[in-house]
Amino acid sequence: YGQEYIRNYVRQHITLANQLLEHMSMDERFELTGSSLALAFFRLKAVCELTSKLLEKINARKNIYMIPAFYREKIIIRFVICGMDPKESDIEYAWNEIKTVADELFAEIEQEKIDVNNNEKEIMNDKVNEITENISKCLDINDEKTKH
Repeated sequence: YGQEYIRNYVRQHITLANQLLEHMSMDERFELTGSSLALAFFRLKAVCELTSKLLEKINARKNIYMIPAFYREKIIIRFVICGMDPKESDIEYAWNEIKTVADELFAEIEQEKIDVNNNEKEIMNDKVNEITENISKCLDINDEKTKH
């Protein structure tokens, strides 16, 4: 292959890693934590548990595979550019997969918030109904006492 081929090969991998990070830099949900040659490091800006869930869901889909690491006591995701001939279309595919799973994860969180709010409203309505019934019973008892 020769030195020039190897140089171009490494440069292409670095360029592709930076291309992925460029996509992420335009999405406010992601925090870029660095890169090293053909490795891109990132996380969700939210709590570490969400980054873990994102990685778990991505790997469970088995379309791309990434690994966790820890940086400054926070979990990060490591994405490596590898293969004999990776292309920009491979990075586009990976970014779309990451973004799609992140979209789904945040949609689930929003739905959970709605469910919690609805549950809290139900609890409050039940308590208001219970209090209203108790007051009504007390008024009925007082009415009966005043009639006698």
